Amino acid sequence: MEEFFQNKHSKKQVDLSSSLASTGENLAHLLFLYAPYVHPKFILKRKDLNLKEVLSSKDKLGSSPLLRVAQIDSKVVLHRILASKVARDSKLLDLNAKDASGRNVLHHVLKNQDTQAFRDLLDHASSSSSSNSLAADLSWCSAPDPKSGRTPLQTLLSEASAGRAGLIRDLLTHSPSEVGAAASTAAAAFGELSSKEEGEGEERKKSLLHILVEGGQQDLFDLALQRRDMVLDANTKLFSQLIKKYFSPAR
Repeated sequence: MEEFFQNKHSKKQVDLSSSLASTGENLAHLLFLYAPYVHPKFILKRKDLNLKEVLSSKDKLGSSPLLRVAQIDSKVVLHRILASKVARDSKLLDLNAKDASGRNVLHHVLKNQDTQAFRDLLDHASSSSSSNSLAADLSWCSAPDPKSGRTPLQTLLSEASAGRAGLIRDLLTHSPSEVGAAASTAAAAFGELSSKEEGEGEERKKSLLHILVEGGQQDLFDLALQRRDMVLDANTKLFSQLIKKYFSPAR
């Protein structure tokens, strides 16, 4: 398979931009889904293809190649695609794209608790922020899940199981793989590290610190306090009560 993609004759004589009439799957769909042992770089580095078009094309199920990989939880393939320097630098991946259910790649990554893919997406968020991209490019970071209505950050905080606690730690301690990228931009893109809830007939906003204290997540709370972009609202009565309730030493 790899020899086929590298062969100079196949590049000229085989139409690699076509798709299957029955399913709408194109070359990227087929390679990523049915030949996971072939590295995605054999497509991502092709200069004879309109890669943005190939990678954003949706099949008859309404999913792009990247979305399909995330849906079936193909961790190795997903990591290889997201970690591709070519894909990140050339902005080949449309992370705002949604499948027929209204979910984007990040929604599926959180559902599957895919730690590595989550870190890769944090790198993409930092890369986009540091390169002065349009704000809309990062809307995938805070897009609500169509079923629960929660943003990715709210999902992480409301379901802080062992796996999700690890993802929150990654969010708080993320260091971009690219030199010069701002570490705080990735976390900020997830909604300014805040969560909204309905309470007593009016909307109120609870900070990440409030929610970590309520959940008894002292190790994550300590990490959050180390962030320069964390807003301290410890003077509120609610916050003080929570600190005393959850973190006071037993007597």
